[in-house]
Amino acid sequence: MAWLWIQMSQIYGPIFINRFGANDNGIWFEALKDLTPKALESGMERLGKLTNNGKFADFPPNCFQFRAVCLGFYEDLKLPKAGDAYREIKNRNYLRDCLWSHPVIKFIASKLPQNFLEIRDEKTAYALFERVYEEVCDLLKQGHELPEVKENLMLMKEPNRKLAQSYLAQMKQILRAAK
Repeated sequence: MAWLWIQMSQIYGPIFINRFGANDNGIWFEALKDLTPKALESGMERLGKLTNNGKFADFPPNCFQFRAVCLGFYEDLKLPKAGDAYREIKNRNYLRDCLWSHPVIKFIASKLPQNFLEIRDEKTAYALFERVYEEVCDLLKQGHELPEVKENLMLMKEPNRKLAQSYLAQMKQILRAAK
């Protein structure tokens, strides 16, 4: 918080100190405590761009306005929701050409265990996926770069002939009964 106070004091001078004090009284900390240092740095950069355009040029933002400016960093990452990313990975196993909607999904698909698509219990599969997904997203929110996945990743389920034969037999029974 001291870093932020110094930055704001340098930008706004005595206006900031007169309005918010020489040190944070805990309100700014509470409003910003869940943001990563990268988001705070990005917020300061964005604030500089906003002041050039007139917004916050004369008066510093309050802690909630500054928080909103910082949250733009996370929005720019455009990270998909975990459930959407999970469904995309699960649905890609039937496609020959994988065009991923976001690089983070392709990266995580490349890091999942080889037998991931064979996990039949959705709760188990999703729990495994979600843990990996949240860890990677947290690292991205801290400012880490996503390593590039160079190979054309195609997830494939191993064919299960017994299961396929079972499904075919069930379909034949249903069709015969419908006649």
